[in-house]
Amino acid sequence: MSVFRKFKLPQQIRRGSPGSEIAEEIPRFKCSELPGLRFRSTGIFVFVVRKRRPGLRRALKVSSETHVPLMAHHTFSTINTQRKGKDISCPGSLCAGDIYTHCFHGWPSTIIGPNEHIYSDVLEARQRGVLFDVGHGAGSFSWTVAEICAKKGFWPDIISSDLHVESVEGPAYDLLTVMTKMLHVGMPLNDVLKAVTMTPAIAIGRNNMIGSLDVDRAADITVLRLEDVDMDLEDCNAQIRKVKRRFVPVAVWKDGVSFEISIPWPFPNKDRLQELASLNDALLIKDEF
Repeated sequence: MSVFRKFKLPQQIRRGSPGSEIAEEIPRFKCSELPGLRFRSTGIFVFVVRKRRPGLRRALKVSSETHVPLMAHHTFSTINTQRKGKDISCPGSLCAGDIYTHCFHGWPSTIIGPNEHIYSDVLEARQRGVLFDVGHGAGSFSWTVAEICAKKGFWPDIISSDLHVESVEGPAYDLLTVMTKMLHVGMPLNDVLKAVTMTPAIAIGRNNMIGSLDVDRAADITVLRLEDVDMDLEDCNAQIRKVKRRFVPVAVWKDGVSFEISIPWPFPNKDRLQELASLNDALLIKDEF
């Protein structure tokens, strides 16, 4: 079974389908209470509709009307990464404050073009304020892509784990492991910490409550230690790197309440490596052997 297992997911709301009238009746002013909207454009799941360009246009329109940022999931998509003519593209059509997630995957729709350059539309999107998020998950982090971007100083604004049943036992494991990966490819320590605290809080409009240790902020505190190690760590394509430092949790508080520290699954998870490598023929960017 591939890493992209086809779960039985809730029905999407489509015009004329059960639930669509509810979506139409939601007051626009109430949408301002949402942290954001999410648009998914991928060809790997059978439940995703094929008309992705109209879907992105509608998502951009709703985002503009409600003043709520849009997060775009863009993998295996028919929407181009680099704009062709006047056609819509992603992240080329995103606006300041929108979030382009899963930015370091090597599948079709990757941000890396020929000769290992970052597409100009991607760089221009960053310049106008689009945020780039790791969104590691089970299939959206490539060592190769991250290293290409690192050489060009293209760091993610946000580091997220996209933790779920398919990624918690590898290849993501937990947020600290994803942070460890970014530290390994050369992302400055302070930038790694900012990408899991202040920047995501600002991105969802909650920086007056979370994301820092300022007065009147929630007492959400994690104490970390940087530990010297010599260990293998896989990406989502079973490609291995030997990391020399890793983040280790020491203590954690949520709203001032102390919680027990959990130990991540031992990595690399050898039981997953063959499964992770099963789709590698579809990769556009990968290690050369």
